Amino acid sequence: MTGLGLVAAVAVAPMAVSVSVPDIDSRGWAVDPAPLGMTPRDYSQAESRAFMGDFIDWVGLQTYYQFPGLSAAEDTWVVSPDTDTNYSLATVNARNGFTLTHPDIGVRFPATHILTEKHNSPFYVYGGGTCEFSA
Repeated sequence: MTGLGLVAAVAVAPMAVSVSVPDIDSRGWAVDPAPLGMTPRDYSQAESRAFMGDFIDWVGLQTYYQFPGLSAAEDTWVVSPDTDTNYSLATVNARNGFTLTHPDIGVRFPATHILTEKHNSPFYVYGGGTCEFSA
């Protein structure tokens, strides 16, 4: 399985990232948050917080967790994980910055998806090694 990557989904909360979310028409969504008193932005942030909270309850804060094997079709930790990808996850408090060190994964290609508490993806990091993130 050469060429397939490790995806480290790193949820960071909060991080100084200037990203604005435009107004979204949610009337066509399967669940429209407007009748529930939420804006689409509120809904997205609540979804991120719930996702992070689940992993904090599972493995803790500031802990790098590597799933033991490939995802299966019935795995529901994320909507539809790739079944040919090894996943790792860390939920970190980024107020003071943090360091992310990828474990050695051999010939696989690591990619890190950064997700903020506000459900923004300010950037991806490609390649292994150590990455420093400032506050």
